[in-house]
Amino acid sequence: MGFTDKGILGCDIDFRAYPDVSSAIDSEIGKTMLLSDLGAVTGILPSTIQNWVKRGYISKPDGKKYTAEQAADIILLDNIKNSVELSDASVLLRGVKEKSGVSSVDLLKVLAASLIRAKRFNSTDRSSLQSVINIELRSFGKGDREVSSLIFIIALSALSADYKRLAREEIKSI
Repeated sequence: MGFTDKGILGCDIDFRAYPDVSSAIDSEIGKTMLLSDLGAVTGILPSTIQNWVKRGYISKPDGKKYTAEQAADIILLDNIKNSVELSDASVLLRGVKEKSGVSSVDLLKVLAASLIRAKRFNSTDRSSLQSVINIELRSFGKGDREVSSLIFIIALSALSADYKRLAREEIKSI
């Protein structure tokens, strides 16, 4: 797998600098942020974030400050949109959150931990990746099939995006 613990999920969180995934996410996005800071952490242009708010994919900020939940939504949506249309990604994410009661921050923690564990054990085939996701979900006290499926879709999307990046780098070297 090509991604590093820093580049995982396309965001600028260096997971290697923290003792665990939860600490990294809590430290990096666990505070309210201005749009420019949010763009820097998520890797998404501020104009794109504003567009997503305008379209209703992300909830409106409180004044000029975005929450950890909004930051996690942005990172998750950015990864899901690699596989499905952004509007569908938004509906899927919102539906799973409402039905399961799982926050986007917790979904992001499970996803990041699953991808890092899968990378370390070189287990990216379907059954291995699903097993890793289910282990991580249980560690967060969650075990819902829909949540597991959503995280699996996002994980595949994140892997796909990383392979596209690797292919572009390879093309440039030719």
